[in-house]
Amino acid sequence: MKKRLARVLAATLAASTVLTGCGGGSEKKSANGKAPEKQKITEDVTKTEGEINVWTNLSQDEMNFYVEEFNKIVPGVKVNVTVMPSKEYRTKLQNAFRTGTNAPDVATFEISDFGVYKDSDMLENLSQEQYGADAISKDMIPYVDELSRDGEGNVKGLSWQSTPGGFWYKKALAKEYLGTDDPQELYEMLSSWDKIVETGKQVYEKIRWKNCFIR
Repeated sequence: MKKRLARVLAATLAASTVLTGCGGGSEKKSANGKAPEKQKITEDVTKTEGEINVWTNLSQDEMNFYVEEFNKIVPGVKVNVTVMPSKEYRTKLQNAFRTGTNAPDVATFEISDFGVYKDSDMLENLSQEQYGADAISKDMIPYVDELSRDGEGNVKGLSWQSTPGGFWYKKALAKEYLGTDDPQELYEMLSSWDKIVETGKQVYEKIRWKNCFIR
């Protein structure tokens, strides 16, 4: 799964635009405020030469791994990585998007932050033919593919992982407040967001009335 980020970087390299940043038509500038030098873009992206700037709030060790994997695919491109703390990172990205200057070529996002931008023109449409991002995204778990797309179905970012979740419960409490401790029955009670909310309300009411009697 980790090697997927190298494919993500390669997919976005064709025009050296931003994976999740700086669309919108403003002139892109590098971190030093000057217009970036043109890269030698080739039809075979693996033979491309030049530099790209990547911003991230991941650790340096993680990024070293990703860059190493990326350079196995595109050895002629130097990747300049800027690692920032999460709070500082969010603010600097917002400023770069708002001003249209100093934005990175590629940026990593938490899914909550990505959702703020994916329906805007600040992010490149990676569904365009030169990127080939649809082929990567459709190879992912369906919910990850869906979260990668804007309201029109265009890929605006690519994930290199999926993060499954689960519920743990105490059988005695489930039996007391939900009337069952059977996993399948509990699954049905929690199988959608609406059902989770409704089940939570039921538990809340039972606990509230129980506390009233105890007092």
